[in-house]
Amino acid sequence: MGLDKAWPGIVKKMEGVEHDANPTQRKDGVNGINLYRANMLPRISSPRLRQTDVPVQLLVPTKDKFVTTALVESCYPYAHNVWRRDIDAQHWVVQSHSEWVANCVSEFVEFAETGRENPGLAKARVHV
Repeated sequence: MGLDKAWPGIVKKMEGVEHDANPTQRKDGVNGINLYRANMLPRISSPRLRQTDVPVQLLVPTKDKFVTTALVESCYPYAHNVWRRDIDAQHWVVQSHSEWVANCVSEFVEFAETGRENPGLAKARVHV
């Protein structure tokens, strides 16, 4: 059995999250690994300072074993317009709290399109 077939069981065991297998699981995994290779490995050996003024929203599952809150906070010097929303969840927050993620994205898109911050989004603004 390949990792793609075993993946739903691995996620269930590690995170307690039900994750259905999908027909593109193997391709999705390979693409994800290739993104890390292309973006992270070259930057470790020769990092470049790049900054953006584009609005950035960080959805932070505070129990994430892979992307820690310290790692999230390390992006602050690179992004000047940051909104951060924490949730008591693990790495697979898209599966475990999909409605919360969708609401956060919807509110942020509305802000990006109109410039109006609703009260929840206004509280999430990080002043760095």
